[in-house]
Amino acid sequence: MFEFISLDRDGVLYIAAFLVIIRSVSLYIFSKGNNVDKANVNILMLVFFLLFMTASSLSSWPLIYFLALFFVGSIISFTWFTYSGMITPFGSGLTAISTTLLLCLLSYMLSFYETFVEHGFQAIFIAIFLFSIITSIYSFYYLPFSQNSLFYLNFKRNKKVMHIQSVSEVYSPKVTIHLPCYSEPPEIVINTLNSISALDYDNYEVIVIDNNTRDETLWKPVEKHCSMLGEKFRFYHVPVLAGAKAGALNYALKITSSDTELIAVIDADYITEPDFIRRYVKIFKDENVGFVQTSHDYYNHQSSPVMEGAYYFWTLFHKIELPSYTEINAAFTVGTMCILRRNILEKVGGWDETALTEDSELAVRMHAQGYIGYVFADTVGRGLIPTTFSDMKKQQVRWTAGPVQQLLKHWRLYFGFSSENKMTLNQRVMEIRHSTSRIKPVFSLISLHIMVVVSFFLLSGNVYLSIPYEFIVFFLCMLISTFIEKMAYFRLFNCSGILPVFYHGIMARALEWTFIYGVISSLFGFSMKWDRTNKFENSKSIKRAFLASKIEVVMSVFFFLYSFFLLSGNHSGYNDFVFLTGIACLVKGIGFLCALLVASLLENNLRILEAP
Repeated sequence: MFEFISLDRDGVLYIAAFLVIIRSVSLYIFSKGNNVDKANVNILMLVFFLLFMTASSLSSWPLIYFLALFFVGSIISFTWFTYSGMITPFGSGLTAISTTLLLCLLSYMLSFYETFVEHGFQAIFIAIFLFSIITSIYSFYYLPFSQNSLFYLNFKRNKKVMHIQSVSEVYSPKVTIHLPCYSEPPEIVINTLNSISALDYDNYEVIVIDNNTRDETLWKPVEKHCSMLGEKFRFYHVPVLAGAKAGALNYALKITSSDTELIAVIDADYITEPDFIRRYVKIFKDENVGFVQTSHDYYNHQSSPVMEGAYYFWTLFHKIELPSYTEINAAFTVGTMCILRRNILEKVGGWDETALTEDSELAVRMHAQGYIGYVFADTVGRGLIPTTFSDMKKQQVRWTAGPVQQLLKHWRLYFGFSSENKMTLNQRVMEIRHSTSRIKPVFSLISLHIMVVVSFFLLSGNVYLSIPYEFIVFFLCMLISTFIEKMAYFRLFNCSGILPVFYHGIMARALEWTFIYGVISSLFGFSMKWDRTNKFENSKSIKRAFLASKIEVVMSVFFFLYSFFLLSGNHSGYNDFVFLTGIACLVKGIGFLCALLVASLLENNLRILEAP
C-alpha cells in the first residue's frame, strides 16, 4: 500500500531533520524582530518553500508528494490563523513548518506498514499510528501555548483587558491584602509591609497572619511595625494553626471585613510596586472574573552567574508560557501577587489545606464553577530565590508533587466524569498538561534503564542491533534545534549571551532527580509536608552542598559505571544500540553530577556575599 514511501525511508527523515533546523533558525532570526509583521511570514514562507523543494528533490519520492505535504501543512495552519484570530502571521508560518514536519514523521511511520503486516502485527501498527496522529493533533493545537508563545499569539484577550484598564471611570472596591508568614526574618516582612503602605490605591486593608512561629523575636517586631503603619494594617499571631499557608489564608479570610470585595495575596518576601492593585482592579467589573495573577519575579539573582541561571529557570515560565494560557482561559494562580474575588473564593470552599500547591488547585475549582481568570507577564512585585541547593529542592519538589496531587484528586473533572463540571476542553487539557509537565524525566530514567538491560542482553548474546543513520541525524538535529530555540527564547529577554543559557541548562539538569522524586512521591502517596522556603541568610557550607546532592552523586556514579561497562564491552563500537546507550548513560551521569556543581557554586556565592 505504501511501497513508494518505503523506497526512500531515510530520505523523509533527512527532510524532517531539515524542517527541525529551519524552524529553530527562523525563531532565532526573528527573535528580535516584529513577529506580527506580515512581511516576516512572507519572507519566511518563501525561503522555507525554496529550501524545502530543494531538499525534497534529493529524495527518490515523487516531488508531488512533498508539494502535497507542504500544501496541506500550510492550509491547515493558515486556516487556523484566519478563523481563530489568535495566531500572528509569523506564528502561522511557523505552524506551517511544524505541521509539515509532523506530516513527514507520520509518513516515515507509514513506511514501516508493510514490515508490520509481514510479521502479523498489523493491529499493533494501527494502534501506534492512531496514537501518533492524536499526539500530532495535540502538538499542533497547543504549540502556541509554550515557551515560544510570544512568536505565535496576538494576545487579543490581554489587549482587551488593557482597554478596560485605560477607561477613566472610577472603580475602587475594597481590597484586603492577606500576608501569611511563618518564622520569617522580621526585616524582610517589614520591607514587604513598607512597600504595601506605598500603594497608590486608597481603599484597602492588610491582614498579616503569623502562624506557628515560636520565637517571639521574629513576630513581635512585625506586630510593632504594623501598629506604626496605622489602622489599615492588622496583625494576628496564631500560636497553633493547621494547614500551613492555606490554613493561614483561610483564617485571614474568616476575619476579613464584611465590606471587602477582593482579596490580594502577597508573600512575606515580595516587594510590591505602587500600582499593583490599581492596575488590575477594573478587570473585576466583570462579575465572572475569579482571579488575576501577575508574574513571579525576583531581586536577589545578580550576585553570580549560577543565581542568574536560577532566575531564568524560575521566571521564564511565568513570563512567557503561563500568560499564553490566558488566551484560552486556562491559566491558573501561582500563590503570590494575585487578586481574587472574595465571594467566588468563599463559594468554591476557600483554600485547600491538604494541597501542596494550594494556589493552582484553587483555580481548578474556580474553572469547574465556570469562572474565568487572567494571568499577566507584568512584574509588579519581586521576591527571593532560594540561595542554597537544599532550599531550591524543597521548593521545587513541592511545585512538582502538587500538580500531580491535583491530577489524582480532580481527574474526574479533567476527564469529564463529573456532572457539575463547567470546565472547558481547553481548561481540562491544559490542567492535565500542567499536572504531567514534569513526568518526562521519570519516563527518561525508566527508558534508559530498559535500554541498559537490553544492551547487556545484546552483549551477552553477541547480538548486533543497528540504528538507522537517518534516525541518528534526526536526533542530532533535534538536539541542535533545542539549543537554538533556547537561545531565541533568551533573546526575547534581551539576553544574548551564552552564559545564562548554560547555567539555566545545568540548573535544569541539577533538579532532574528532584522532579522525579516529586512525581513518584505524589503518585505513590508518600508523606510530604508543606515546607516553607527559607529566607534567612545562610553561611557557606561545603558539607551542606554534598548533603543536598548526595542522591544525585550516587545516581551519577551508577550511570558512569553503566557507561563504562557498556562502552568497554562493545569492542570496536560494532553494536550501534549498545554504543548509543553507553553514551546516553554518560550524558545522564554528567546531568546528575550537575547537582553537586550547582550546590557548590551556590555555596561559593554565599561566601562572596559574606565578604566585607
